[in-house]
Amino acid sequence: MKRVLLLFLVLCSCNAFSQSEKIKKKAYQWRNEEIDKLDFKGNNNTTELCQFFHQGIFKGKVYPEFVNQNPGEVYPYVGCKNGCLLCTYFMGMIYLHPNPLLKVPPYYAEAVPFFKKLAEQGDVRSMMILARDLYEDPKSTQKDATQAKYWYAKAAEKGDSIAIVKTEQYKASASNPYEAGLKAYNNKDYAEAIKQWTVAVNYNANGEAAYNLGVMYATGDLVPKNLFGAHHFLDEAARLGVKKGLALNGEMYYQEFYYLDALHYLQEAKNNGYAINQQHLDKVIAYKKDLDDKIAKENALNDAYDASVRLHAQQAKDAAAAKANQQTLSNTPQNNKSTKKCPYCSGSGTVTSASSKSLEQDKNGRWYNVYTPSKTSQCSYCKGTGTL
Repeated sequence: MKRVLLLFLVLCSCNAFSQSEKIKKKAYQWRNEEIDKLDFKGNNNTTELCQFFHQGIFKGKVYPEFVNQNPGEVYPYVGCKNGCLLCTYFMGMIYLHPNPLLKVPPYYAEAVPFFKKLAEQGDVRSMMILARDLYEDPKSTQKDATQAKYWYAKAAEKGDSIAIVKTEQYKASASNPYEAGLKAYNNKDYAEAIKQWTVAVNYNANGEAAYNLGVMYATGDLVPKNLFGAHHFLDEAARLGVKKGLALNGEMYYQEFYYLDALHYLQEAKNNGYAINQQHLDKVIAYKKDLDDKIAKENALNDAYDASVRLHAQQAKDAAAAKANQQTLSNTPQNNKSTKKCPYCSGSGTVTSASSKSLEQDKNGRWYNVYTPSKTSQCSYCKGTGTL
């Protein structure tokens, strides 16, 4: 039984190897031939060769030697001429999100045909890429609100939840949401007024609508009080040119004890000619001055502390260096003192040696030594120290 199982596995491996070699051979042939001579059938299915490139290049799992093949050379041919939808999507993504190492902006215009081809065949993902990334994104060179609405509507028909919301918002912005909100407000339908004015801010950049929303959220008389929403919409109003909410924004920050924010908005409101509470402005100015003085003192203390730490560290470093130097000197041979007396000089450090002899001749003609002078010199064994 084991032999039969082993034989079966060997046959399967041989068959797989044969198929892999077949694909590999075809891939080499594809690379070596001229692209115009290849017969592409134009179907929408992934062919054997196309599948090889998906696995071998994009996933890097089949043959490592093909990983260095430039996908920009493969996907246009396999995707566009052979009709592989997956390759078409990859090609669109290469243009829309180029390699960051290249440091080049997205090729928006070049990416459009690939995603449009897929979107026209019902691919919801490509519809959303067209609407959001190519036709709605302010950074895109292909920005086109009409096209964005069209592809959002197509994706909404396919049931995409984000596209459904976007489509409704575009429909609302096509009318006059500011007037619709004002009408709802006068009819005391405040929820509808907030809805319409929010659309007017987000899609029509209406500063008055932003100011109205900020006031409603700030006062909390007609709707639940929402300071975060109030700050947001009053900021939006100022950004859109309606600066009459600056003083209100500053007062809210003052009441919340965010004095630095209050100083910014109250000062800006005053500079733009709007009435403010001068006492509050003076208080936050004094607070800012006290805070700056406190920070300056803390910085000075921190600088002094850092200087003392550096001084202490330098002193410790110098002391350690001096100690190490002293230890080095004490360990040198010439400074090592021994208690053993030098036997050559008997501890005196000097030795006596004979000098030249003085000879004289007596009356009988004999010569004899008159005296033998001596000389003293440093002991060469102990170097004059007297010890070994």
